[in-house]
This record gives sequence, structure tokens and C-alpha cells, in this order.
Amino acid sequence: MNRIILSVLLLVFSLVIKGQDKIITNNNRAIEAVVIEQTPRFVSYKWFGMDNSPLFTVKTRQLERIEYRNGVVDYLGNLNPRRQKPLGVSAGVLMTVSGIRTDFYILSLDYFITPQIKVVLNTGESFYSANESHFTVGGQYHLNHKNSQTRLTPYIGALYGSEFGDAIAQFPLGINYIFPFGLDLSMSLSQQIKIKNNYQYTLLGLSLGWRFGVRN
Repeated sequence: MNRIILSVLLLVFSLVIKGQDKIITNNNRAIEAVVIEQTPRFVSYKWFGMDNSPLFTVKTRQLERIEYRNGVVDYLGNLNPRRQKPLGVSAGVLMTVSGIRTDFYILSLDYFITPQIKVVLNTGESFYSANESHFTVGGQYHLNHKNSQTRLTPYIGALYGSEFGDAIAQFPLGINYIFPFGLDLSMSLSQQIKIKNNYQYTLLGLSLGWRFGVRN
């Protein structure tokens, strides 16, 4: 009889443990909870074991992971290299492959606002004259998903700016690799258009930089 009672108690205890979710915050706080709703930006939950618990809401960027009662662990994209180190600075070159000769040294600042979308600011100076400048601003789309841990991503982009004082549009197609310690390497081919006369030419881009983590 005692064994039957003990078995029943163990079963009930096991079900209770399995009935809770665990929310881990960025500062390593563990919250025993029942997750009510999860969106890309927020998680709503109640305290586990309290029927009259108020409903709490926390921003997903303040969380490290959620351990669900069914054994699934959601890292909320925090293992994605582009989420871990969203801010980047780099130096490189743009060299003419076909068309008018317009070779530039380039300095860039960029930021991943999501693991897929990066905003980019480029400024440069001609190989041949300090008076010839290049400036573009725009965005890139990197092919990966929120929980991806891959360090290599292909990307496409669209930028607008000026070169030699003329308005230009630039459409890069490239690949980007982020090393575990933060080194950032990119290579691209860009179709560039002088908007005034619709003159088009192709540029090869190479850059080397460093990525930084940003506190939430």
C-alpha cells in the first residue's frame, strides 16, 4: 500500500514539474512560469503554481532562452552570430570589373537590426585622387533564420549615394563570414548605376572588419 501511495505521489510530482516553463533572463535569473503568449518582441507569462498570478510581459531581447515544459528550448535567436555581434566596422576596396574605372578605398559602419536585415553606411576615397569621393547608404538582406548558427551568409543589397558628385544606385550580391572571435570578412559583386545618364558598371568589393556585441 505504501508503495502505491509513493508511486502516485512521484507521478503527481513529475507532472507538476513537467507542467512549468522556465524563463532565463540575460542576467541569469530563472523564472518558474507558464508562458501564455510569445511574439517576436514580447513574452507574456504567469508565475507557475499561482492560479491568481498577474500577467507579466517581458521583452524578448531581455531573455537568454525559454525552456518549455515539453523539453523544447528556444534560444530566441541569441546563438545567431549576427544577433550576438550586431555592430560592425570595416575597411576595404571597391574595384572596377567592367565599365568606367572607379576604384575606391572604403570605410564602412553597419548594424544588424535583425539577423537578416543590415543597415550600411559607406564612405570612400579614390585610388587616384583625394578629391574624388564615394558615399552610399542603404541595406542588405542576409539569407538565414532567427535561430541559425551559421557564420556564412549570402546577401543582396540596395544602396543610394554619390560618386564624383553624381547620384548613384548600387546593388551588391555577396557573401559574408563572421569568425567566432569577431573578425568579419565580406566579398561582393555590385552593379552600379549613375542615375543621371543611366551608365552602368560592375564593381568587385572586398572588406575586412570587426564586429561588436551591444548591450540590451
